[in-house]
Amino acid sequence: MGEEIKEVKINLGCGNAYIPGYVNVDCRKEVNPDMCIDLEISMWPWEDNSVDEIMAFDFLEHIHQDKVVEVMKEIHRILKPGGTLSFQVPSTDGRGAWQDPFHVSYWNLNSFLYYTDSNYRAIYEGMLPKFEIVTPPHNEIVDQNLRIVQVLGVLKKI
Repeated sequence: MGEEIKEVKINLGCGNAYIPGYVNVDCRKEVNPDMCIDLEISMWPWEDNSVDEIMAFDFLEHIHQDKVVEVMKEIHRILKPGGTLSFQVPSTDGRGAWQDPFHVSYWNLNSFLYYTDSNYRAIYEGMLPKFEIVTPPHNEIVDQNLRIVQVLGVLKKI
């Protein structure tokens, strides 16, 4: 009998949202992640084309603006062809992007065009990783009282 191949799934910036079956990664030891790594400054320990799925819920906005492209390149590097990146990030269309003092990059629907749309990608030819849209980035109000708008979507490595 052959060995069962297990999918590799990563939950980036897990915080207190620990997900069984995922490698839960955070830079804060106090949240008890499976791996404690600052992915802005550390080498990513996964090999090229080795990860099936990445969740980045409330993660990308904590990456400094000048490091965003490098982090997106690393996500693309470690995903298997066809592997997916699911994301949720506060949109600049709501106050959630601005109210948290630990948010250091800012996102909206158009931000993801640079990784998926050939016209936007042409501006920076060869400098950005290329993804295909699985679930189009869309705005969703996740907290009516606080008027927090999130951009959610799923991208696939091509």
